[in-house]
Amino acid sequence: MNQKISQYSNHRQGFLLRMLPAAATFFVSLLAAPAQAVVALPDVPLFTTSAGKANVLMILDNSNSMDEAANGAAVGSNSPASKSEIARNVIKGLITNYTGKFNMGLMAYRQNNLVGNYLHNSPYDASYNPADFDPTFAGARDSQTKRFRTPNVSSAGSYIYYNVALPFYSAGSQGNAFCYAPTANAFNNGENPSTGPWDTYRCFTKKIGISNVMPTFGNATSELAQGYSSLLFTGRLSPTDSDLAQGIVDFGKLLTWNVVGRTWFNNASPGRGYLHVPIKDLDAAQAAAISAKLACNIPGTPTGCTNAGLKNAGLTPLEGTLLTAKDYFKGTWNNAAEGYTESTYPLPTTCKHNYVILLTDGLPSTNKNGV
Repeated sequence: MNQKISQYSNHRQGFLLRMLPAAATFFVSLLAAPAQAVVALPDVPLFTTSAGKANVLMILDNSNSMDEAANGAAVGSNSPASKSEIARNVIKGLITNYTGKFNMGLMAYRQNNLVGNYLHNSPYDASYNPADFDPTFAGARDSQTKRFRTPNVSSAGSYIYYNVALPFYSAGSQGNAFCYAPTANAFNNGENPSTGPWDTYRCFTKKIGISNVMPTFGNATSELAQGYSSLLFTGRLSPTDSDLAQGIVDFGKLLTWNVVGRTWFNNASPGRGYLHVPIKDLDAAQAAAISAKLACNIPGTPTGCTNAGLKNAGLTPLEGTLLTAKDYFKGTWNNAAEGYTESTYPLPTTCKHNYVILLTDGLPSTNKNGV
């Protein structure tokens, strides 16, 4: 039992560091490269200018947070609801609509030392009572009214209702768990972010029924009466950097998690960007080369994913990646560690119509050097 507690504690400390707003927002930034910081979109399409086709470098966020849905819940890179698939479909749409009309290339974040992990989704301050569910709710996140729901895999036809869910990563599957802590009070109960004190949870592999009533702590008869069975562990759970970034130091009286599936993982970044497909005329061959990189790529290569697709893992080195793009447009860049090959140059001739389209879900979480 102690080994299991220690194992889970280590996994929580290994949560991915993400400096995101409280509500993760997907956005697209259009930046000029290399001279201007930001460029206004022209009134006419880029491909109608008389100076030749524009050079457009797509930069795709391929950090671990792209495994999440727009509400922050872990869904997996290959889920249609993931920020990863949303972003990749934006690029696919541009390819479909503008093949032959401008020049395009593809860059992403530089990565190293990726390992296969298991992705889990963990709803905080949960409820099992359907009376608490309102999909139109837009109030405080610590309200008893819950906006989201996910199936309770241990209780057929039942759901877990919540307002906040965050992912965690583990070398092995931690399965499904249902935890309670009578002393908890989401999402801040006066705990010190560094020292706590942290609540002690009792976690089980099964929870049936719709009761939110707190059992008598540690009393097996009381726990069974409220639907809890198959004790997993008893232990303290502390916040990680991703929790602290959202001001979360307390997970609420009811906490759950479920395993989502396999994913790639790294809790660091070497900084800078990586050029996967150099800018060339967006003809059929170039469209195919970029599209191949837009396939999902997760361990085990499930249906629809490939080994050629970009992997999601690591942090978000926005500054370093944009600097790589700037160096690329200068025409003198030759860093093989960032994707340079002999076919990188020359860039297609254009009259200063060089653009970067950045698709990302959040703020940078590391500097240009990965620190």
